[in-house]
Order: sequence, then structure tokens, then C-alpha cells
Amino acid sequence: MAFDALRRDLGQIYRHRPIRVATMVYGAIALALGATAFATLPASTVLAVFAVLLLLNPPLEYLIHRYILHALVFLGTRLTARFWIRAHYAHHTDPAQEDIILANPFAVAALVATIVVAGSFAAAGTVVAWAFAAMVLFLFYEVVHFSNHLPIEYETAYLRNRRRTHALHHYHNETANYGICFTVIDRLVGTYADSPADVGRSATVRNLGYDDEMAAKKPLVRLEYEKRRAQP
Repeated sequence: MAFDALRRDLGQIYRHRPIRVATMVYGAIALALGATAFATLPASTVLAVFAVLLLLNPPLEYLIHRYILHALVFLGTRLTARFWIRAHYAHHTDPAQEDIILANPFAVAALVATIVVAGSFAAAGTVVAWAFAAMVLFLFYEVVHFSNHLPIEYETAYLRNRRRTHALHHYHNETANYGICFTVIDRLVGTYADSPADVGRSATVRNLGYDDEMAAKKPLVRLEYEKRRAQP
């Protein structure tokens, strides 16, 4: 039974404390926002906002991952270097480190705020509906992304496939499979890889292009990363 397989897979995922804590925190926020949204807005409006953001989720996920998190634009100051290290660089350097798989809460807040502001301009008076939808979908993203990095042989085809394609992104070629929860944009633009044979091995898969030559020119990321690693 598919439901039983999913239940067993989730049981294994939720043995890990970081995702349990994230689910409790983000889930509580989402429940509060959802209760407020359905109490103050027509259910049709809340559901319409959720449907719109669900449709926007694949391109947003792809664009943020590819053009923000993988961009070498955070090298110039200590503040931006620290942001990039926590947001993505350290995650690629050590993909199995559980305490940096989940997004930085400040980055989550900034992303949700951006969605809320943009959504409110599109449809006035729907702030809480956008916030609710953003929190639910972000929690879904966090669970899927965290599950991608666990050494679990999933029974659920969706989780099994997401884990396989995300492993290619982290261990074979970082220019493939930017989508975490969805592959539709990768497939449309030609960055999807189903197996190592589909894409060549990248020399920068573990440093995102911030190699020794780049570090010599822009040393702040390396300095801040080494300082971070030296902390107890």
C-alpha cells in the first residue's frame, strides 16, 4: 500500500531531530496563519492563493537555486560571504552535514516576506493567505530536501527519485537538477539528469566554482568558512 510505504518512509525521516524541530516550528506557524486566513477570508480566496503559489513553486525553486544560491556574487564582503556559506556553499562542501541541510531561518523569513509583499500587490487584502501558502509549501520543501540527504532506501517512488536526482546534483554535477521537489523546469530547460551518464562529472561540484584561483582573488569565503569550521 502506497500510504503505508509513505508512513514508513516518514517515520525514518522524522527520527532526525533537525527536521522534527523544523516541522514543529514551521508547522505551528502555518497552522496559525491558516486558521487566521480561513477565519478572515473566503475559503475560495485562500485556496486560490494556495493554487497560484503551488503553480509558481517549481520555477521559483529552480530560479532561486540556480541564479541566487549558485551565483558567485556573495564574495565581496564578510557579511555576504557568511550568508553564502550558510545558505549554500557549506552545504555543497559537506552535503551530509545535517545541521546545514535546512535553510537558515532568516533566509526563510526573507523569502516568505518577499512572497507576501509580491502577492499582496497582486491581490490586495490577501497577506495572510500568501503567508499561509508560503509556509506550507516551504515546509514541504524542507522535508523533501532533508529526506534527499538521508541514507535511507525509500519505498515511496517520489522520495526515491528525488533522492537519486539530488545526489547527482551534489556528488556528480552541480549544474544539473536544480529542482528539489519538482523536475519540470529542469526538464523544460535541459538541466535534468536522470543518471550520471546523462551529464559529465564536474570538477566544481563540491565548491560551486569557488576554487583555489577564485579564493586567491576573493578570500573572504574561504577565511570565513575555515573560521566557521574551527568553532566548537
